[in-house]
Amino acid sequence: MNPTVSPGPFGCDKDIYYTGPGTIETPGFDPSGHYRDNTTCVWRIFGPEGYILKLHFNEFGTEMSHQCKYDSLKIYDGPSVSDGLIATICGNRLPHEEWSKTNNMMVVFTSDKVYHDIGFRAVFTAVKPNGNLIPFTISWG
Repeated sequence: MNPTVSPGPFGCDKDIYYTGPGTIETPGFDPSGHYRDNTTCVWRIFGPEGYILKLHFNEFGTEMSHQCKYDSLKIYDGPSVSDGLIATICGNRLPHEEWSKTNNMMVVFTSDKVYHDIGFRAVFTAVKPNGNLIPFTISWG
């Protein structure tokens, strides 16, 4: 059995079997609103064999703290916390894209009860490894 994270009460614990690009977001996401207190959301994304996963952020805002110890988004390279941690993110800067090394990814959002922000909205996509490389030619004059 893989170690997992206990989900919160907002129905955002989801296993997603990839059928095409999709969106994940904090419950009730609204760029002018705030996420709820004491929320834990877990999304396990299972991509097709031979692919890796890309997570692109469209909106992002959480409580900023040293080492993201209050509100944060954690991204794992597989469907459990025993898989490698790709990133821990917090604050109000739009994060860069995060990439898995495998065909699975787990995204965990947690909040405490003190400070709130907008939360996040992100799009996940399955990509063939090296599929995003653009071929180029070097010519010597």
